Amino acid sequence: FDQHIPTLMAQSDLSFSEIDKRPFPLKLFNMLEIASELGFHQSLSWTPDGKSFVILNREKFMCQMVPLFFKQTKFRSFTRQLNIWGFEPTTFGYQYDRVWRNKYFIRDKPELLKCMER
Repeated sequence: FDQHIPTLMAQSDLSFSEIDKRPFPLKLFNMLEIASELGFHQSLSWTPDGKSFVILNREKFMCQMVPLFFKQTKFRSFTRQLNIWGFEPTTFGYQYDRVWRNKYFIRDKPELLKCMER
């Protein structure tokens, strides 16, 4: 996944120092962007409007995908990080129960990641 960081930076105004301060959001953004490339689109995906993401298969997500990007091994730890970074669970308009949203975390808008704070 590290090979995608320069591409994301080229598409945004993020600097390496800003990325260092926001490792969780950037890693999560990268994870979502390449989920389909790695064959994980049935575990994790952007919602159709790109303003939220959904965890479709918690077990596969935690066992197969999370270890590639994060040190967390428990879903509770992962959701704690989501909460720390201002993500909110939402079910409005979605048929899934694990949908997360942050106003600065939007598909195709990596430049907004610099607005995220812990």
